[in-house]
Formats: sequence, C-alpha cells, structure tokens
Amino acid sequence: ADVAAFLALSDAKKVDELFRLFPPAGDVRGLGAAITRAKERISELESAIKGKEQSCQSLSESLAGLNLPAGSLPEVQATIVQTEREYQAARDELTRERLKQTQARAEREKPDTAQQSTLFSQPQGTLQAPVQPKQVNQPAFPHGSGVAVAALERVLSVLRRAGCESCAAQMVLRRELKQLRTEMDNAGILEQQVSGLRSRLDTLRAEERLFQRAAGLEAQREKDHAARMELAAELEAAKKNLAELRDKKSAAMQGTATAIAEKMGRMLPYGAAWFSVDDDGAVFLGWEIPQHGIVPYGGLSGGQRVLFESALAYALARQDRQNAVILIEGAELGQEIGLLLESVAANNLDTQIIACTCHELAAVSDGWTAVRVREAAQ
Repeated sequence: ADVAAFLALSDAKKVDELFRLFPPAGDVRGLGAAITRAKERISELESAIKGKEQSCQSLSESLAGLNLPAGSLPEVQATIVQTEREYQAARDELTRERLKQTQARAEREKPDTAQQSTLFSQPQGTLQAPVQPKQVNQPAFPHGSGVAVAALERVLSVLRRAGCESCAAQMVLRRELKQLRTEMDNAGILEQQVSGLRSRLDTLRAEERLFQRAAGLEAQREKDHAARMELAAELEAAKKNLAELRDKKSAAMQGTATAIAEKMGRMLPYGAAWFSVDDDGAVFLGWEIPQHGIVPYGGLSGGQRVLFESALAYALARQDRQNAVILIEGAELGQEIGLLLESVAANNLDTQIIACTCHELAAVSDGWTAVRVREAAQ
C-alpha cells in the first residue's frame, strides 16, 4: 500500500478507502448528512434566540423611556369618562348662560312706551325735552367682551361732567353696567371652567396614549419572550438530537475504527492507533503513546512517523492480495527498529516486510533474516 498516496488524499477519499477496507456497521454518510443538517438548524435557532433577546431588550429600553405617569390605563380612561361628562356639563351651562344674556339684552333694548307717554304728557309750562334712557343702550356692543362696559363707563363719565348726577339716564347706565359686569363674571367663570376641563382632557388623553403605547410595547415584549422560550425549547431538543446522531455515527464507525486500530496495533511496538471522522468529515489519525497521550500524525517525530506509517501500510494492505510486500525505510529509527522487528515477529504477520537501516543491530528477532548490503556485494 502506498501510504504517501493515501495521506495525500482528501479527507472524503480517505474515508472512502478506509470504509472500503473496513466497512462500517451503519449508514455513516447518511448520519453525517443528518448531523450537518442538525448543526445548521441549531445555528438558525441560536440566531433567532439572539434576535428575540435583542428585541426584548430594545422594548424594555423603550418602555423605560416613556416616563409613564402615576396610575394605570383603566384609571386614566375612567377619569377621562368622568372629565368628559364634567366638560360637557360645563359647556351646556355656558351655552345657557350666553343664551340668557342674549335674551336679557334683547329685553333691555325694547322701547319703554309707558315711560315715553309719561314724559310727553307733562304740562306745557314745565315741558322739557323727554329723557330716553333706553336709547343710551341701543348701540350693538360685542357680546361677551368688555367693550360694552367700557363704552357705558365713558358715557357715564360724560354725564357726570355735565352735572347729571341724579338724572334718569345716569341711573339707567349704572344699572346696565352692574348687569353687564354680573353677566361677564358669570360667563367668565364658566369659560374658565370649560377651558380648564378642556386642558385637563388633553392631558388625560396624552397620558392615555402613553399607557396604550406602553401596553403595546409590553404585549410585544411578552410575545417575543414567549417566542424565545419556544425557540430555546426547540434548541434544546435539536442539541439532544445532534448528540444522538453523533452517538449513532460513533457506533456505526466503531467497527471500522476498532478494526484499523487492531490491525495497526500488530505492527506498532507500543501504544495504540486512533482513527475518527468528525461532523465535518475531517479524518483524524493519531497514535496513543504511553506518557504522551494521543499524538496526531502531524505531531509525530521522524522516527515515530516511520513506525506509524509502517503500521498504516500494513492496515491498508488488501487481505486478498498475494505476496504483499511492505518496504520500511528505517534510517531515522536508529535502534528503535529493533522494537519494530520484535513486534512483527511476536504477532507473526502474514506479510513480507523489508526493513532497511544503516544502523548495526545488536540482535535480530526470530523470523527475520538480516542481510548486510556490503556482504551481498561481495
């Protein structure tokens, strides 16, 4: 067997060759494909779990940044309902007050025919210009403002300067001013109440929107958390499935690994050979050396490689091949070649082996024929 050619093969072809020589007990390739799929699924689940965790963290930060007011959404909504009732009642009251004022103004602006008749029926000797106090209030002043009051106050001031301290016009003006101030006070109080309730409603609805947003964020966070828990359970099941697949693959390959180790062990002077294939199809060949543990092929010394490759060549040799020959170049072995010769002799291998060395051996094991090149040349 050409060990150098075997070692130069790809891992997949190494596995093919070893499985051809030492058939596994199960569908190793199928199990390997199943393991690959299981690992991909685990990677997908881990990525999905990480995404849900990041989403939950982001939602928590958003919730913390809302600065929610005291209370709860149901409490705020109940307060909104109550405040809306109060707001509507205040508006209705304000509407009634304005209607009342409008009606009162209309009533005051009606002509007083009885007063006019009295004034025009005075005796001729005492006849004086009739006083029409109602005419003072006839100009249309804007309703609900202080314009009417200011205008009447200016008229009253003119009358006082004219010396009309006790005339009917001044009395009427005073009465009108008092009435207007009362109406303005009543309307002003109601308007302030309506405005305050309107502002309170705006604040409550803003708080309601905050609570609703918080409820939406919390619902999404709970949803993501539940999804994460489901993914975590699926991940646990996927890892368990992967472990089972690996166990099945190991069991299926155990026969091959054991057969290779046993056959190589017949030539190795000490320790045991190791063979395995990982999930990605990488082949591991190594030698368990006493006091050194399992050393991979690439970590063996020159002399150790000679011994290991000799045993591997024997393991790779077809059993049905007649007159198989294994050639060992033992220049790097030194006196260790004697250990190899002893191991081969002790196991009575049914293969012709030619070992070359430039070192003089102290003794030659039974079953071996020592030939010195110099003597043969002579």
